[in-house]
Amino acid sequence: MALHNDAYKKIAEMWTFPESESFRKMLECMFTLEEAEFLLQCTTPITAPALAKKLNADEAQTADKLDNLAKRGLIYRGKTEYLFRRGVHYSFGGQPVSPEYAPKPEYAKAQAVVGRKPPPRG
Repeated sequence: MALHNDAYKKIAEMWTFPESESFRKMLECMFTLEEAEFLLQCTTPITAPALAKKLNADEAQTADKLDNLAKRGLIYRGKTEYLFRRGVHYSFGGQPVSPEYAPKPEYAKAQAVVGRKPPPRG
């Protein structure tokens, strides 16, 4: 397996598949390397204006990119903030490899509001 040290690798680590070449290929089909790098800037809730400022980018283009990723199901979109985290469905990748990637308590509260049982914290 070829060694990669890029955004795809970081996302694979987030989703508990750090050494999987097939998972990497799946990520490459889901989004470009540029989009992967963009998504990694959104691992904590962030607004489009704040992200544009962080990246020194145009706010309208940043908002369009975020909306496109949200429409494709690759990033969470709240009322004003966006968030990229361990898969659209938590159970997709199994238990997190690190507590930093485990669901936050707010996630459990949000799931309870819509009537879903949250996954156990690892």
